[in-house]
Amino acid sequence: VKCAWTFPVSASALTEAHMLAKYQAENQKAKRVAILYINNPTGRAYVKAYDEVIRKFGGEVVFSQAATFDDPGTTTFIAQARASTPPIDTISTYLDPGIFTRMVREAAAQNYKPKNAFSGAAGIFFEVTPNFTGPNGEGTIAATHWVTNDQDTPGFRAYKSLVEKYYPKIDHSTWTKGGYVGATIFGNIIKSLGLNVTRQRVKDAADTLTNFDSGLGVTLNWRPGKHRANKTIYLAQIQRTGDKFAYKYVAGPLVDEYAETE
Repeated sequence: VKCAWTFPVSASALTEAHMLAKYQAENQKAKRVAILYINNPTGRAYVKAYDEVIRKFGGEVVFSQAATFDDPGTTTFIAQARASTPPIDTISTYLDPGIFTRMVREAAAQNYKPKNAFSGAAGIFFEVTPNFTGPNGEGTIAATHWVTNDQDTPGFRAYKSLVEKYYPKIDHSTWTKGGYVGATIFGNIIKSLGLNVTRQRVKDAADTLTNFDSGLGVTLNWRPGKHRANKTIYLAQIQRTGDKFAYKYVAGPLVDEYAETE
């Protein structure tokens, strides 16, 4: 929903779905996809957006299933994917790490893993996820709206140093980076206004944000009525190093060419 008083710094679920679908179609030859998603408007929008792009490459979302925290439905979802003919080659998700891990473990219990393994929106890009899923989650691709945690850039080091000063054991996710970027912008705006700080002046200053370098791979610009500034995605994959699993950078920045212009 567009709002004159809302200034998102992160990308949308539509951009996540668009770029995951394109990457998986081009690089993994994904054709037949099943999606498990949180049953809310954003989750449903993710399914629709993924299907729209995968169809441009000759694929389709064969079926999707809604999940709730009370009823994740992972058993029936995996059973349907496993029984699909022709086979499902890709499972994508719009989930939190808890339900995602449950789904991956259920797939392992049913001795099933699709050819392209699993993928998901930024909700599964947490450092704990590879530990939770273990070897069963290897190959999972997650979207994030910023540089991935294994990219040793000056901007990431600055972000990490500041955040860990206050939260030394924090799990660096898409959301912690988004919070950092949003707080930095807000702080800069407040400083620029001096002692005359009003709600309207804060909004007016935000409406003219120009070439703000997040330090995390994305430059933001806001204009009145055009606040969805971030249309960039990075992709990370759960990979094995020795006996440990962690997200590793695989692609990005990927700019959403299918996003509507606001």
